[in-house]
Amino acid sequence: MATDTRELLSLADAAERLNVHPATLRRWADKGDVLVMVTPGGHRRFPTSEIERLRTASKGEPAGAEAVFGTRWATQAITHARNELAEHPDKPWLTEIDEAERESKRRTGRQMIGLLREYVTGPEDDPDVLDRAREIGRSYVAGTRDGGSSLSDALDATTFFRANILESTMLLPEVARLDPETNRRYLRRVNRFMNCILLAIAEAYEQE
Repeated sequence: MATDTRELLSLADAAERLNVHPATLRRWADKGDVLVMVTPGGHRRFPTSEIERLRTASKGEPAGAEAVFGTRWATQAITHARNELAEHPDKPWLTEIDEAERESKRRTGRQMIGLLREYVTGPEDDPDVLDRAREIGRSYVAGTRDGGSSLSDALDATTFFRANILESTMLLPEVARLDPETNRRYLRRVNRFMNCILLAIAEAYEQE
């Protein structure tokens, strides 16, 4: 029996539901870890039931290192950052922007989290992912600079989220039963990824 096309999700929609970068979901599908269908035009389509299965599975025991650093870590990192923002609502880089710019920065944050997951669980020092991380930094500067934000504001915002992401990674073994070496590897990669973004931000301001 053919699957109802209304029950199929595009790559972008499925990735958003799972809180992963589209490239990460594409890699899972290519490895056979996720059920996927390919249209005659070559587009990937994911059954809604499969995506919901993965979301449910992420709440139970992890299916491997990549799954652990997927939904569970992302949810923890985002929740932690939101809680910290609620306790520090007077940050200049937060109070001096309008709602449209806030939403733009939320999208950038989700993109960064998805790309970070891809980097942490992928090949060591993947240059393509690190180049995309630097592009996120440059894009962030373009938006903040147009709004009149200073370099110190941009760095303060980035280091704020960097601290929350690192803390969430350090806490991960408590909820995901990670071995110490795996968690150390995660921490090294998170630190390297965020440093790329920070350097890209500083370099973009220097090129004004």
